[in-house]
Amino acid sequence: MNDKIKRIILPVLLLMLSISVMTGCSGSKASEEAELSDTDISMISGLEELSRQMVTSLDGLDDDETDEFIAQAEDLGETALVNGYTTWKSTKDDLGSLLEIKDIETEKTGDRSYRAVVSAAYEKRDCEITVGISREAQAGQMVVNLDELSFSPEYSVGELMGQAFTNMVVGMGTVFIVLIFIAVIIGLFRYLPNPEAKKAAEKKEDEAAALSSSVEEPIACDSLSEDELTAVIAAAIAAYEAENGKTKAGNGLIVRSIKRVPNVIKKRS
Repeated sequence: MNDKIKRIILPVLLLMLSISVMTGCSGSKASEEAELSDTDISMISGLEELSRQMVTSLDGLDDDETDEFIAQAEDLGETALVNGYTTWKSTKDDLGSLLEIKDIETEKTGDRSYRAVVSAAYEKRDCEITVGISREAQAGQMVVNLDELSFSPEYSVGELMGQAFTNMVVGMGTVFIVLIFIAVIIGLFRYLPNPEAKKAAEKKEDEAAALSSSVEEPIACDSLSEDELTAVIAAAIAAYEAENGKTKAGNGLIVRSIKRVPNVIKKRS
């Protein structure tokens, strides 16, 4: 396992070192008139070989070996390698074994950055591997950094539709589960104590008690004298007329006489 990992990581580091040496020797001979300087040509040439070595070295690497390689890349601080080989671990089963490298296209993408796109054929499908590097001067020397390592398998239309359908089903299932969870939480609210509702119920009971206590007991007519009874009836008629108006039709009540009828008006229990 360690030997295979060394076969991957050592060519990468050695090639990057050789690129830095070449650029250090030829950087002073750069031509201002040419589209690509000698340094650019050396970088592109080294990048093409670097990409070929990396793609070839990946073939047949299992998960344990990939994990160990990722750990070593982390120790070296190579973030692009860590991200790239993590992606490779998740996509290698969709590719299968490497059949051939069809083509490698290289280009200068910036003042000091370069990129190579490798078209490779695998057992199950083709894949494009992108390798990006950049150069910088450190302590009077040219140093090359690996900036990108990505994999783009070519899936068929049916496979893409299947993946989209699977993602849709997973998303809908997740939403459905969340809605059920929310419904259960809301249903549990009825079992929680509600001080406000209790206070409102007590307030209604107090109001009802106060209203019932404010109702006056009927007057016991049997205990009233003739004059008192006449005064009560006259007051009731006067209050009725004051409330409804004396001029309203049918309200012209005139009391001619008052006669007591025993045992008719009784106090209600």
